[in-house]
Amino acid sequence: MTDRFYSVIYTLSGFAIAPMLVLAQSPVILTGVVEDESGAAVAGAKIALVQQISSQTEETTSGETGSFRFEDLSPGNYLLKAEASGFDPYEEVLTIRSQETKPFTIKLKVGSVKAQVTVTLDDEDEVSTSESNTSSMRISNDLLGALPTDAEDVVPLLDRFIFPGARSAEGTAILVDGVEVAEMDMPSAAISRIRINRNPYSAAYQSPGTGRVEVSTKRGHRSHYEGSLAIYARNSLFDARNAFAKSTPDSDRRLVQAKFGGPLPGRRSSFNVAAERLMNNESAVVNALTLSGPFTMNVPTHERRYRTFTRVQWWPTELHTLYATYDFKDKSRENDKLGGFNLPEQGIRTSEFGHRATLRDTVLFSRNVRNELFFTFQKEEQRSGSPATAPAILVKEAFTGGPSQSFGREKKETFDLADTLTRARGRHSFVFGGRFR
Repeated sequence: MTDRFYSVIYTLSGFAIAPMLVLAQSPVILTGVVEDESGAAVAGAKIALVQQISSQTEETTSGETGSFRFEDLSPGNYLLKAEASGFDPYEEVLTIRSQETKPFTIKLKVGSVKAQVTVTLDDEDEVSTSESNTSSMRISNDLLGALPTDAEDVVPLLDRFIFPGARSAEGTAILVDGVEVAEMDMPSAAISRIRINRNPYSAAYQSPGTGRVEVSTKRGHRSHYEGSLAIYARNSLFDARNAFAKSTPDSDRRLVQAKFGGPLPGRRSSFNVAAERLMNNESAVVNALTLSGPFTMNVPTHERRYRTFTRVQWWPTELHTLYATYDFKDKSRENDKLGGFNLPEQGIRTSEFGHRATLRDTVLFSRNVRNELFFTFQKEEQRSGSPATAPAILVKEAFTGGPSQSFGREKKETFDLADTLTRARGRHSFVFGGRFR
């Protein structure tokens, strides 16, 4: 009797305790909203809930209204974390009980602005007013390759962007990597970008107020090698007939361009080499009226052009840059000055040969003080025609015969040494320096 009584008591106790255990272990749902200090919802906030005993982590993201939801949570202590772009991180310890948890509000504070300024030296940032000049334009290498140039010769095309009133008697001023040169004679593959300054009034240059073309050459990468090869060809096979010639003038143009660059040993220096070769075999149409009657002939003209450009750059420190460039050119043309009324004996040979080496040292003493040292050496030789052995015969609007009277030879060697110190203060820059050549 006694055993049966206790058995009934235990059974009834089990039925009474079981609902309590089930209730104690039932999952809890935590909901809430993420807001800023003004009460506006913060969407896209990353929210994490960490169980302090087991370190189990649940993660979610706030919705468009800032709301979030965690399900199947066990009662206990948790660490609630929240992060959002532009706000300080949020952390708070909360206790989740077995009863239904009220919606929780996370208030995020606007993050404090922390700026880190790193001063480095950009060797392509020449002393130039074109960046802030409203009358300037910039041509990238991609745009340069798409321009309709003749055999990749960009100088005649660039002159069209200069106002006629901004040209001096010596022509447009040209600067290559900040160094003023007489002409830009280099492979187009070596050019990184071109700035055309059509209204430059700067005392830092030789001719203030003169239209200026500022060229920046490519430098090699410090982390990887890069190269390219391009071949351009043109033939008269598909040319239209020339109305002044008995047959289509022959034309065969081939242009080969190559470039290669990359890091040098040590990873603190790099190089870039560009070269091109042009073989242009065309014909000049002579259509004249001589003493023997009409004279029409296609006279072959041959043009050859070889150009190379090399740039080696070294960074002793992040604030110190040293680089050297060397470019070479060799150009010639046979039967130049022919066509129209000029008879074949008027043809002459022209040639141009030259070297140029440049050394540039740039040091950034502080964020506002920079010193630049330039040294350039150039050697050129130009020839045109040969001494005439007889007089020329000129009949206006009919023909020009006899040997050409055009003859000239020129050799020159020049050097240029310049040093400038630039001090920036607010919106103004003060430039001091000297030049010897």
